[in-house]
Amino acid sequence: MLDQLFRSPNAELAGDYISDAEYPAFLRELESVRANGFAANFEGTEEGISAFGMALHNGNGVVVGALSVATPVARFRPLFDAGLVGVMMETRRQLEIDIAANPVDGAAGS
Repeated sequence: MLDQLFRSPNAELAGDYISDAEYPAFLRELESVRANGFAANFEGTEEGISAFGMALHNGNGVVVGALSVATPVARFRPLFDAGLVGVMMETRRQLEIDIAANPVDGAAGS
């Protein structure tokens, strides 16, 4: 799927293509995100905006959504230092409990 999103002719047309030289670093960054359980974006997509996000899983561990917070870049560091990671992880935990307890009709456990 990553190749289709970032290495295909369509990715090139969309401006999302990742070169041979940059692709290994991209894969390492994704592995770091998976290991940490969250990702941060410091003006990577919008000037002046930082964001923090993490995946939401159902009762089977399948990703079914995401949780993110975006702030002006000047406010991000104080929020991060004040415990943003812990607050977001606890929020994710509570949401995942609710998601697992309320599966979508016809997709129990998925």
